[in-house]
Amino acid sequence: MTPNMFPTKPPTKPPTKPPITPPISLFESLLDGVLIATETELIVANDAARQICTVLWHRAQSERRSPLQVPTDIWQVCQLVTTGHVDKLTVQDGEYFVEPRQQIRMRSHWMTLAEGDRPYLLVILEDQDSLRRRAARAEARRFRLTRRETEIWELHRAGHSRQEIADLCYITLETVKKHLKSVRAKIEPWEAAG
Repeated sequence: MTPNMFPTKPPTKPPTKPPITPPISLFESLLDGVLIATETELIVANDAARQICTVLWHRAQSERRSPLQVPTDIWQVCQLVTTGHVDKLTVQDGEYFVEPRQQIRMRSHWMTLAEGDRPYLLVILEDQDSLRRRAARAEARRFRLTRRETEIWELHRAGHSRQEIADLCYITLETVKKHLKSVRAKIEPWEAAG
């Protein structure tokens, strides 16, 4: 008889699964704000989510806004990110305007990360103004715009009027029109071919 090379262990209870915590590095590379939470506490949030919420939180404090002047869903998410917990998180998908030019799109989805696990809420915060600026910079590189054309194109894509662009760049309205015409001349051949 050969000796048992693998000693038997006494039967044990099946191990309980520890809660799943996704690695933050997974979300840090994303440009959108991403957070995962339970109904009452924050599990993980990336820097973009912290930045969006910190700006809104400080703006509300400095302007002495009440939470009622910031959309409730956004306020709850920002409270969760800044303090780590809320009484009960009740958010819905939607686009929210915090200021005339600051549009934040929030998408949320309840999910379970493992079978039998508690539900988690995935929230994605998109700063639409930031998205438009990034798109304008990408277009500027693609179409080889000059530095001044890029600056004017970014402001145009962010929704500023020609007069606002002129005022912000300390140039005349005619100069703004000239730069926008030049930008369109560089973009149109690409759009026609596509």
